[in-house]
Parts: sequence; C-alpha cells; structure tokens
Amino acid sequence: MLMILIALACAPREPSEDEPMVREPETVVIHVRNHNTLQATVYIREDGGMRARLGEVPSQTDRFFERDVWRGQSIRFDIRILARRTFQTDAIVVVPGDTIQVTVPARL
Repeated sequence: MLMILIALACAPREPSEDEPMVREPETVVIHVRNHNTLQATVYIREDGGMRARLGEVPSQTDRFFERDVWRGQSIRFDIRILARRTFQTDAIVVVPGDTIQVTVPARL
C-alpha cells in the first residue's frame, strides 16, 4: 500500500482549468561557419517575424551561439555581409537540444 501512495505522489500533476499550462523554452546551439572574406552579422527570425541579433562572425571563422526556442518553432536566419545586402535562409523547424549549422558561402 505504501508503494502505491509514493507512486501517486510522484506522478506529474495535471494543471487545473484555472491554471494556464506553461511550456518552458529549451536551448539549441547554432554553429555559424563564415566562408566569406567579409564579416557577417547573423540575426535569428522567429515565428511571428520577431528578429533578434545573434552576433558577428568574422571572415573565415566559426562561432557558436545558444538560443532558447520552443519545440516545433519555425526559425530562419538573416545574414548581413559587411557593406552588402541581407540574405535570408529558408525556414526550419527546430527541436530543443539540436545543433543547427548555418554556412555563409564564400560568394553571396
């Protein structure tokens, strides 16, 4: 009988109707490889169009960024090459815990 009570006490609690269900974001790692001879500034564009600056990646280098995301969230990356226009990647669906690789080609 004691084991049943312990198992019930450890079972996850269902939220009540008055209590909103809260999802916690989780982290993904973004590995940016800049093969271009110019510096690149990388932005992340999340669902709904929110854009946030991740950082700069000097020419011919790699940088790693961490970002909290929601499971199943769709994101894209905006890449601005120094003194040039901004390029946008295709949308991808992210899964927390993943490592996303973004490569800036030598010629854009």
